[in-house]
Amino acid sequence: MNNIKFKIHYHIIDSLLIFLIITCVLPREYTILSYTYGPLNRPFGNRIGISISLILLVLIYFLHLKNIKMIIHKSPLTFFFIFAILSILFPIYDRSWQLTFIGVYKMLIFWGLYNYFSIYLSYNHFKFSLDYGFKIALVFETIVGILSVFANISIPYISDGSTSIRNGFFRMKGATSHPGDFSLYITIIYLFFICKYIFNNENNAIKYIVICIIDLFLSGARTMLIASMFITSIMVWKKYKRNWIFKLILLETAGILLFFLFRSSFYQNLFVENSFSEMFIARTIHWNIGLNIFFSNISNFIFGVGLNNDVDYINSHFTSISYLITDTSIINSFFIRNNPIHNSYLIMAVELGIFGLLLYISIFVSNLIKANKILKQTNHFKADCYFITGCFVIFAIYAFQGWALMKDMGWILIVIISAYLNSIIRETISYKLKL
Repeated sequence: MNNIKFKIHYHIIDSLLIFLIITCVLPREYTILSYTYGPLNRPFGNRIGISISLILLVLIYFLHLKNIKMIIHKSPLTFFFIFAILSILFPIYDRSWQLTFIGVYKMLIFWGLYNYFSIYLSYNHFKFSLDYGFKIALVFETIVGILSVFANISIPYISDGSTSIRNGFFRMKGATSHPGDFSLYITIIYLFFICKYIFNNENNAIKYIVICIIDLFLSGARTMLIASMFITSIMVWKKYKRNWIFKLILLETAGILLFFLFRSSFYQNLFVENSFSEMFIARTIHWNIGLNIFFSNISNFIFGVGLNNDVDYINSHFTSISYLITDTSIINSFFIRNNPIHNSYLIMAVELGIFGLLLYISIFVSNLIKANKILKQTNHFKADCYFITGCFVIFAIYAFQGWALMKDMGWILIVIISAYLNSIIRETISYKLKL
């Protein structure tokens, strides 16, 4: 009887994790407290609400209530969450306490999910949930995206109704708020299935790989498309490292395909927009502003300007931190004044100071080291470790040019994949003991 209850319990947990994977792109929540000063996009949002992730967190801990233990999983991600939460105590006076509280509230939710998944969820349960969660999410996002791009149909409470157009082409964004967010999400799913195909020889994964590539192409996201193909090339190179004939054929085929792709008018219109140089200049200026804030005084360098406060700080101190900008159209642009810095590392540096930045970088570095350490010890988890390595390389690349990793979707992906790695570490120890 107890065994049946145990199985039902973990089937429910699996279902909740699958649901979290599918819905993490839907930042829908019942607002409790809203901060609406100015039409600004804050990294961690403008409100405290009852979100899907909060509901799942409460349900998960409630289901495990009798067996729950006050254990904190020690890792750089945990230390980052604790540091970000305690940043509310930093001696920063020129900040919005409401926005900092919103950021701390989000950090508590993500930490709670990470801590539970890292301690209580087994490798097999994780693998099952990721497999089904990514399959359902991919089909769901593709349907939503196709309906929006080709039929101009928005699904209530799922699609936000907005569109993204580049040179007359609608860019696919699924249920997310931006094609860049969509491309990050799809790239993670793509890596999961390409690793299963390359390292586990699972031919069933091919159809999901094809769907992911189509989605990425229709999103018009240059960085994620190039990065995912580059990582795939490295994986194939590793897989067939002793087969030089195969490598030569692969290089020639890839070269021919890229030659015709880059010359096509479709590629030029969807990926190389007319305002490409303007976009690059705008982002460079954004980064320059972030660096100016970070190095402007000792307080900003050590403590930052406050969690979730970078956009408001830019607006209130714009004259002093943008002294190098002479183009009035850029100075008054919505992109510069109303959005977070398009660089996640600089957001962390500006909001949490040098120690927050170092802790944030350590999340990526430590997980890459752990995954590669397992790869050197055993081939049993090769597909899993290459998937995790690929994910954190993608996160690290995306962090240089965007801020989607600050959104709920970005943090939930980091939490799930980091916790998955922790389950592999436990399974590796168990696997060695069995041998």
